[in-house]
Amino acid sequence: MHSVNEILTLLSNNSLLLLMIALLGERYFTLPLHWHPLTLFNLLATYMSAKVNRDNVQQQTLAGLLSCVLLLILVLVPLLIFRWAADLPQLVDLLLLYVALLYQPYRHWLATAAVAIERGHKRRARALMSRLTARDCESLSEPGLVKSWVELRWYYALNYRLAPILAWLLGGIALLLVVRVLVQLHHLWPRYIPRYRHFGQAPAMLTQWLMWLPYQTVNLLLWLTHRDSRWAVADSHGWWLAQARQQQLLAQRTRSSLGGPLRYRQQRYSRARFNAGRQADRQLLRQERKMLMYLGRAATLVITLLLIFSLVYNQKPW
Repeated sequence: MHSVNEILTLLSNNSLLLLMIALLGERYFTLPLHWHPLTLFNLLATYMSAKVNRDNVQQQTLAGLLSCVLLLILVLVPLLIFRWAADLPQLVDLLLLYVALLYQPYRHWLATAAVAIERGHKRRARALMSRLTARDCESLSEPGLVKSWVELRWYYALNYRLAPILAWLLGGIALLLVVRVLVQLHHLWPRYIPRYRHFGQAPAMLTQWLMWLPYQTVNLLLWLTHRDSRWAVADSHGWWLAQARQQQLLAQRTRSSLGGPLRYRQQRYSRARFNAGRQADRQLLRQERKMLMYLGRAATLVITLLLIFSLVYNQKPW
């Protein structure tokens, strides 16, 4: 019993240890999507949008904002009350952290899509990409598939992995749940689809505010590790500024072309291009996969070293 109490005390005093256990659990023991709690949240959000998303433009914008607030209340209040009343709040934190860090299914689809592109199986690559985004992927050429893959790979790495980790370390379980709920709503209600053009404005804006720190952190790292990169964005038309800066830095780093227009429901939406060299090809795909692999290993090393330091010197990292 004494050792159990020591373990619980250690978990409550070390957020990095909880994070590492949750990351390992999510990596090797991921629940199937149809059993995952976030699937129930997706169904609830879809049902709510079907009920309150009307034709009036002003009503759509207000309804989207109120729906975000209501869903945040429905998720946060019961879970935080349950955590507060639980005898083992550390285990509740661990469970919520495990659920909020869902990433492996998307990572698997992206890795499989990359292999399909490299082998020239464009039809399979398009089908896999359609699972990850609401944009039209059926007519994408190979350069279009590569550029979409690069954009989506970084999007999922930052929004579904880095942002929840930073939220947990900086704001605890409450901020983690807020970030995950808004990221999920932004994915479910994309503004480029006519039905959500106004209804999805609120989650899109709130998500951009919350994603500012993760995106700018990665952008700063990309800029500092490549001497020829330019920080100022020449053209951000159709992009969120931080994401435009990211795409520009990646294009300059790989000396390739990224960005360009999108298609949703057969409608074309103009976006800025970032031309810094050759057309997007399979070599660019391999470069991006290698870059993300090194970044992931570096982040794992940093978290591990901080965890070891906190355990050896008995210091609470946050």
